[in-house]
Amino acid sequence: MIKKFFFPALLTISIISLTISSCSSRPNGYDFIRNKDSLDIILDRYVDEGLDPVIYARLENLDGDVLYEHSAVNRNLLPLVDINGQTWFRIWSMSKIITITIALDLVEDGILDLNDPVTKYIPEFENLKVAVSKDGKVLSEIKIDDPALSISKAMTEEACPFKLVSTDSLMTVLHLLNHEAGFYYAKTNIYCLDSLLATKNLPTAKNSQELIDLLAEMPLIQHPGTKHFYGTNTTVLGLVAERATGKSLKQLVEERLTKPLGINGLQYGLPPHTTLLPTFSAKDTILRTAKPEELDIFGPDVPDYDLNHELYFGGEGM
Repeated sequence: MIKKFFFPALLTISIISLTISSCSSRPNGYDFIRNKDSLDIILDRYVDEGLDPVIYARLENLDGDVLYEHSAVNRNLLPLVDINGQTWFRIWSMSKIITITIALDLVEDGILDLNDPVTKYIPEFENLKVAVSKDGKVLSEIKIDDPALSISKAMTEEACPFKLVSTDSLMTVLHLLNHEAGFYYAKTNIYCLDSLLATKNLPTAKNSQELIDLLAEMPLIQHPGTKHFYGTNTTVLGLVAERATGKSLKQLVEERLTKPLGINGLQYGLPPHTTLLPTFSAKDTILRTAKPEELDIFGPDVPDYDLNHELYFGGEGM
């Protein structure tokens, strides 16, 4: 059996927030849902079976009328919490689709081109290197076929210590959108890579410039364009958008998405006196409150929600 790179299941909060077109003449939004109870049962099942701690689903038409709304809560984990439209959720990797939307909007306006080299906007990446094994194999291509072996140990033995080579292709904006640029999370199962990224502790960077400087010191896990490899590519895409416009990603989200569409609450930073729900994990196959060390895609820390921290992770920070 071929072992592939993957993220362990880290369950936080599942949100379904959909806006659909509907005739504004409908007096009662729930008329759109012919059998609301059946849909409730489907969503409840995910919580009842221990797959998710919380599900909140809400559908609106273009006029803002509620067509459907339902919440399901694991009361063993959250005995006293009410979940509704005023609840604040981390959306973490769903930040990626927001950043990609901003980037594509910039493409439509002629500010970005998908074939632009990333170094056009981030010249600090001119000398990025690629980590390869001692026999020259690109690390993203390492596979362990023996199920009896420890994935992490076997991959580390094959990959570490790695060598650095020059990239054989130009990294483009499209590579960032498609997770083909070579950036990664500290979850590769290759210790010498993961530990190196963890020492950088990217979320503690003071601002975008400091984050760029830290990333410029890191090797890529593959040559740009090799294949899809999930990582901080979308965060780098957000940095490209900032450099291309001279505006922060927070400003771009507000100006190009949330304000024009009248979306409230989708933002970087947490308002004062607001509390987030706990984080949860199913790493032990049973849903429970996550331990701090399990939130380790960057190492010791994750992006914060401090309004005064002017650093916006386009792949994980909302």
